[in-house]
Amino acid sequence: MKVGDLVRVVCVDGHPMGMVLEVRDHPSGYRIQHYLVQLFGRPSARNDTPHQYLRHHLEVISESR
Repeated sequence: MKVGDLVRVVCVDGHPMGMVLEVRDHPSGYRIQHYLVQLFGRPSARNDTPHQYLRHHLEVISESR
C-alpha cells in the first residue's frame, strides 16, 4: 500500500473510501506503519482532516501507478 492508493476503511461504520496521503513508520520504532488517509463522501466535520489507520484497517480498492 502506498501514497495515492484508493482504500476502503473497514474499521469504520459504512466502510468509507479514501486516499492514502502519507505512509509513516510507527513513532516508537516498531515495524508498524501508519497510513494517513483522507476520507471521501462522508458529511462530517471529522472528515475534513486526514486520519491515521493501520494496514489491517484498510482494503485497497485501486492502486496508484
